[in-house]
Amino acid sequence: MWAKRKGVFNKLAARVARTLSARFPKFKYSPVSESGDVEAYIRAPRNSRVGHLVVLTDKGNIWVRISPPYAFYGVDDMAELVRIINDVLSDKACFVIVTYLRKWSETTLVRPNATPRLDSRAGTVQVISWSGKHDRKFRLRKKQ
Repeated sequence: MWAKRKGVFNKLAARVARTLSARFPKFKYSPVSESGDVEAYIRAPRNSRVGHLVVLTDKGNIWVRISPPYAFYGVDDMAELVRIINDVLSDKACFVIVTYLRKWSETTLVRPNATPRLDSRAGTVQVISWSGKHDRKFRLRKKQ
């Protein structure tokens, strides 16, 4: 539980931990860095490619990520954090990761079965959902 580490969290990390503890009690907490940041995680269902849903603070920023590479999403405030976690856990939001020639291009969140609005014009797109039910993979092709 986060309270056991309360004294070592910086202010943002403590707010994030309090919010997660109150709203999502199944989150577990890993050791924090010397800067007082927090990393909290919850394991995804077995059939999911998510692995873990992770919330972390780093240098005054809040991030939500899942286990596959490049699957990070920046969060602006606590309200957005709660909304994103609710949406991911209820399969109302999926991570979208775009790579081109095995290099990261972009990451965003979309509703299941929605066509993602992407800045990238070419590459491999992976859509990853909490349950795995909405996962898909496709290629973007440059228009000639």
